[in-house]
Amino acid sequence: MDRDRRFYYGLRNYGVGVVTALVSGLLMYFSRIVFLRYLGVEAVGYTTLFEHVFLLLSSLDLGVSTSLTFYMASAMKDDDSRRMKGALALAGRIYIIISLVIMVFGLLFAFFYLRLFYPGLSLPFLLYLLGQCSQYALGWRVMALNASGRNDLVSIAVQGGRILEYSFSMVAVVLTESFTMFCLVSALCTFLTYVAIYLFSPFVCPWVKNREVKTDRREDGRLLKTLPAMFSHRVGAIFFRAFEGIAVTVVFGAVEGGKYANLLLFSNFFMTIFWIFQSSVTGIVGDYMAKEDQASSYALYRKITLFTFLGAFLLSLLYGLLGYSLALLSFGEENLPPRSVFSLMTVSVFLLSSRVGVAVVRDGCGEYRKDSLKPVVEIVAVLILLFALSPYFGVSSVPLSIILVALFISLPLDHLVVASRLGKGRKTLLFPFLVLVSSAAGSIIILLLSK
Repeated sequence: MDRDRRFYYGLRNYGVGVVTALVSGLLMYFSRIVFLRYLGVEAVGYTTLFEHVFLLLSSLDLGVSTSLTFYMASAMKDDDSRRMKGALALAGRIYIIISLVIMVFGLLFAFFYLRLFYPGLSLPFLLYLLGQCSQYALGWRVMALNASGRNDLVSIAVQGGRILEYSFSMVAVVLTESFTMFCLVSALCTFLTYVAIYLFSPFVCPWVKNREVKTDRREDGRLLKTLPAMFSHRVGAIFFRAFEGIAVTVVFGAVEGGKYANLLLFSNFFMTIFWIFQSSVTGIVGDYMAKEDQASSYALYRKITLFTFLGAFLLSLLYGLLGYSLALLSFGEENLPPRSVFSLMTVSVFLLSSRVGVAVVRDGCGEYRKDSLKPVVEIVAVLILLFALSPYFGVSSVPLSIILVALFISLPLDHLVVASRLGKGRKTLLFPFLVLVSSAAGSIIILLLSK
């Protein structure tokens, strides 16, 4: 795949991803209003706990999807069908194992946590878990579509499945007022979505049908050698997204978790714009950096950093000015946490969104191993801060913990690793310092304006 075609695919994938996310996001917003009316804010807390527990468990894929997608994309550029089929065959074997491992950990969570604290949730959670595990048992062909640059088809299928899920779940909730029935509908829709992807992928990538290929064990070893570092980064990235809903529900209770989740509904929609950007342009950046000199790559890194920083600042500012009023109008004050929680959440949205730019460049460079311990430090620091601050700040301690870690550990270290890979001399240290100062200043402005 040449650079011009990948660039075209990147633009198309981003546009389709934003449109489909907007449509499914609006439907999810209306379904949340219905959900609150018939099942209450406590059930929202349960749903958010389920979603974020599975999101955390999804890190057990060890970063295999990223490795294999880039490996297949490289094979496609060389028109090497043997490597393409070999990578997909390896993906199929690995993802079956991953789905089983996730199932085992999910069962342990249901037995040791839900059975003790929320015994009535065991069956709904198992139904939800079955649906989510189908993403791995059936969804490994998604990587072939992504490697071919057809992320747009994946977005349409996944978001279309969510639209069906939100529509049918609203009907189920209104008719039955049963949380178990809601989880059953969610599981069935997720399963059918990935069955559809599994079945239509051969029409786009005909080579996926033939898996009878012998893989080279040495190639498999080279392909998987970066997994420890990639797993660390995947856990770190997912932890920040999964941590909020889990922490609030576990530490402060399901009712507070539901109130917090109603704010997350809006913040996650804003951040989705940046996550789609990351998945759409990482391959383009990787191709560019593989062919251009160090100076050009460093210039691209600064442009992407500036673009995502300004975009994150403006969108977070918009969210800070309008988000709470919209949530208040939609869900009512009794279903929301205090305004102070929202203000801190707005800052975390800004900081986590602005990280996407450097994540794109780091992925494009393949720079995982130089800072593979950083996500572990982030996780430990967030947990320590949460339990230290929660007696004084309550639910506000959750976004506050994320803000402090992202600002003083994640951002400067991320930029230092990439800048040292691409730059030389004093500018290697200067740019991460400027990012830190700018992020701190932007956080203060957003915090003051969102109060």
